Amino acid sequence: MNYSEKDIRALHPHEQIFDMLALLKRFSAMYLSSVSVVALGDFLSGYLSTASYPVKDQWDNLIDWLRKKKEFENEDFGMHGNGFYRIFMQMSGSDSVQALELFFNYVEEYKREKNIVTGKIG
Repeated sequence: MNYSEKDIRALHPHEQIFDMLALLKRFSAMYLSSVSVVALGDFLSGYLSTASYPVKDQWDNLIDWLRKKKEFENEDFGMHGNGFYRIFMQMSGSDSVQALELFFNYVEEYKREKNIVTGKIG
């Protein structure tokens, strides 16, 4: 994939998490160590450790929403949702790329349900 200068930018820990996730979805190969849900989990672990509280709250709200979905009712997301990627790996039969796509599908569903409008990314 070719990237233009406008596509390449730093991710800041104070931007809305859904803008950041849209950027990661669109440019996974550029921002993640591999195009996989495991790499996303590693990235988010570091990202959220430096993020502002509004961003952490946005992430926690997403994880709480996932926890309430029937298909996740018996799953352990771990503290602050840091185990989310293991659940998506199970759901995808250990296909990390498919698990990544599945996660982003749920993010889009959440955004639609909660009427979350993101920036121009994604």
